[in-house]
Amino acid sequence: MKKLVMLASTLLVLSPQLVQAEAYVGGKIGYSWLDGECTLDNSCSDDGGAGGIYAGYNFTDMLGLEAGYDYLGDFDAAPFDDSMKVFTLAPKLTIPVNDFDFYAKLGAAWVDYDDIDDTVLVAAIGTEFGLSENVFGRFEYQRINNITEGIVENLDVNSLFFGLTYKFGSAAEPVAAMAVEEVIVEEEVVAVVEEPMPEVRLFQEYGVELFDNDSSKLAPNSEQYFDWLIGVMKKYPQAEAKIVGHTDSRGSAAYNQTLSEKRAQSVADYLFTQGIEESRVTVLGEGESKPKASNDTAEGRMENRRVEVIIDEFEIKQ
Repeated sequence: MKKLVMLASTLLVLSPQLVQAEAYVGGKIGYSWLDGECTLDNSCSDDGGAGGIYAGYNFTDMLGLEAGYDYLGDFDAAPFDDSMKVFTLAPKLTIPVNDFDFYAKLGAAWVDYDDIDDTVLVAAIGTEFGLSENVFGRFEYQRINNITEGIVENLDVNSLFFGLTYKFGSAAEPVAAMAVEEVIVEEEVVAVVEEPMPEVRLFQEYGVELFDNDSSKLAPNSEQYFDWLIGVMKKYPQAEAKIVGHTDSRGSAAYNQTLSEKRAQSVADYLFTQGIEESRVTVLGEGESKPKASNDTAEGRMENRRVEVIIDEFEIKQ
């Protein structure tokens, strides 16, 4: 009789990213210019530097709400000569396309210009793109309609901005589930004289990343999740492990490749501190090249951010 024993250990850890909802903050700089005609003075300054800050909350991948405070420039529209500031609040509709998020906003703007306080319509379109796991760039065109009606006819303010956004995530969560299953398959063989067949064991572990946001350092207390691996490596000195890091597609491919390598190396370094020889461990980074799910959704990106630990088949020495 011969036996084939397969032992599979699966460690699932909740992602340190928010699954759907995420908050963000950012800052932007740019340029503004006026559309309209000064009715009381034909010579007026109608363009200048602009900037602002903003914060928002994405309820889903497509729907969010964003508030902002903008300095639009110092405009001379007689009889007024003052800087123009606005507070904006608008829903945000986003459509992900590959590595870019295209968005549109339509909402209200509260305008502070000299002694004029006005509430008008604001609209914007733009695109966002990943620079790292948490930092995103954005280009945006914004238009505010019909400011100071009666002083400047049909005055509209146009702005072009470049912004940097930081999206917050949650801290690493505790282990959600750990399952160990042993399957023993026995089959009768013809009664002939033969050498005993050695047992073969296959170990394979798949785990979602155990790291803080945008970091290659193992999150606090996450090392314990690999104690089972250390136990196997010490019990069976002939076993060799392969550690493979993966990321989602947010951020550049080069950045993701480096991050995946560093995260896999962090797991390997922990093994080395526990007495496992470096010669028995192989470290690889696959970056964003081998997704398990679609990168167009938050759930899919969570599945793709992972570290895999694999112990290939090896012979149990009698």
